[in-house]
Amino acid sequence: MKISALCLKTDMTKDTIRFYEKLGLLTKVERAANGYKIYTHAHVEQLRLIKHAKELGFTLEEIKQLATLLFAKQLTITEMERFLKQKEQEIDNKILKLEQFKEQINVTLKGRCEYQAQLKKFAEQ
Repeated sequence: MKISALCLKTDMTKDTIRFYEKLGLLTKVERAANGYKIYTHAHVEQLRLIKHAKELGFTLEEIKQLATLLFAKQLTITEMERFLKQKEQEIDNKILKLEQFKEQINVTLKGRCEYQAQLKKFAEQ
């Protein structure tokens, strides 16, 4: 299929697909005799997987590492578990930090902000 059909099947733009291809996130794309790139169902699945991984919080660099192992048929269950556990820990850390931010906001809303005096000075100027 041509890139326009690939865009429809993946809900991605041509620029995004070309960018992912340039990064090496897709397996090799063959060209037809007329020079057009011919994408396969495997490319559709790869792009859907990339999209899902991004939704889970994986960076493009992390996705590239996984894709490299996958395409080389070296992605083991153990390696995948390691990646997932590492991402889970990062998410837990972000949740903790967000909870701390929320608590600081609640303290401020209750009028107990440690910067209350400074803020009052700025407001009076």
